[in-house]
Amino acid sequence: MNIMPAFRVLLPILLALARPPAAAAEPGGCLAAIRSAERAEKLPRGLLAAMGRVESGRHGAQGDAEPWPWTINARGKAYGFATRAEALRQVRRLQADGVRLIDVGCLQINLHHHPQAFTSLEEAFSPEANARYAARFLRQLKARRGSWMQAVAHYHSSQAERGGAYRQRVVLAMQAAPLPSARAALPRPSPSTAPSRPGRR
Repeated sequence: MNIMPAFRVLLPILLALARPPAAAAEPGGCLAAIRSAERAEKLPRGLLAAMGRVESGRHGAQGDAEPWPWTINARGKAYGFATRAEALRQVRRLQADGVRLIDVGCLQINLHHHPQAFTSLEEAFSPEANARYAARFLRQLKARRGSWMQAVAHYHSSQAERGGAYRQRVVLAMQAAPLPSARAALPRPSPSTAPSRPGRR
């Protein structure tokens, strides 16, 4: 029996199945960078990863939301791109249009509120640089606000309602973390840790 015609039909299918999903083909390294930054800044394990899922989460092949580095938020709209080059082009287009408030990368650092965070726009999209800055900023907020729960709320906004809603989303993301040790590290909110007031990062 000649199996070549059938093989020619099956070969493209087999090759397609062998390829990793698009997200895995260019994962960008958000989670690895975030975990490294958590260790370096001695953050509660899994906290920054949960924030990354809330900030730039993109559903992967397993259905889990994972932080995605080529993510932008501007004028209330989120953009997720397949490559860094596409993300860079979009930011430059927005800046050329006069848009100043642009969040970028794994942890969605605001370029206007953190003008000294990165040496270049390219660096802002580096998962390592983005995660390192976010981790340092979160630790600074904890030192100023007194608790990790306050720090998480103020990372997003010092406006009570917005910061509190964000904090709750992070708590839920952390509770859903696959590692029991990550869930165990979850800071518990208390009545004394309500966020205070104004402004996105």
